[in-house]
Amino acid sequence: MVGVSFHVLPMFYMMPPFPRPQANRILAGLATTWVVLPALMLLVDPLPFWLIWLAALPALAAMLLYGRIMATLFPQRKRKKADLTLRLWQIGFLCGGLAIGVLALWPVVETDRLRTLFAVLFLFGFVSSIIMGMLYRIIPFLTWFHRYSQKAGMPGVPMMEDLTPQAIGWWPLWNQGAGVVLLAGATLTEWDPLVRLGGISLVLAGGMIWYLLYFALKKRDEYGSTP
Repeated sequence: MVGVSFHVLPMFYMMPPFPRPQANRILAGLATTWVVLPALMLLVDPLPFWLIWLAALPALAAMLLYGRIMATLFPQRKRKKADLTLRLWQIGFLCGGLAIGVLALWPVVETDRLRTLFAVLFLFGFVSSIIMGMLYRIIPFLTWFHRYSQKAGMPGVPMMEDLTPQAIGWWPLWNQGAGVVLLAGATLTEWDPLVRLGGISLVLAGGMIWYLLYFALKKRDEYGSTP
C-alpha cells in the first residue's frame, strides 16, 4: 500500500511527489522489521513480548512518518474534487491510524480481542479500503488507456468516466464504512448479528468490484463497435 501510494496519488490526484529521502527511510524502517522480527522468532524461544516490540519499532516509526507526510501532502493536491476513490483512501488512512493506536495498547492490554480489533482496522479498514480506492480508479483508466488512448478526441471515443458505473454512486464508500464499524463492533461486543452484518458488507464489497469490472468491459465493447 505504501509503495503504490508513492506513485498512484501524485498520478491520479495531482498531489506533490512524495519526498524521496523520506520514502527511502520509510522503506528502510519497514524492511528492518520484516528481517529482524522473523529472525528473532526463529532464534529466540520463547520470544519475550518486549523483544517483539523492539523489533517492531522501526516499522511503527516508518508508518508514523508516512502518515505525517501524507497529512501534509493531501491538502496540497491540485485535483480538489472529492470523489469516491479519494474518500476510500481517506477511510483507509483513518483506519490505519486507528490500527496503530490499537497496536500501541498491546503492552498494556494484551488480549485476543484487541488483536482481532487491530486485524479488522488494519486489514479491512486500511488495506481493503485503499485497494478498492485504487481499483475504482485504475480499472476504468487501464480500460480506456489500452483501448482508446491513441484515438483521444475522435468521434465515438468515451471519457474515462463513461467506463465507471454511475449507478453504484457512493455505495462502496457507505458499505466500507459500515463494514468497518460493524466488524469492529462485533469484535468488541462479540454479538453475532454484527458479525453476520459485517460479513454481508464484505460480500457486497466484492460484488461491487465485480460489477465495476463487468461494466468497464461491457462499455469497452460497446464503444469499440462504434465506427
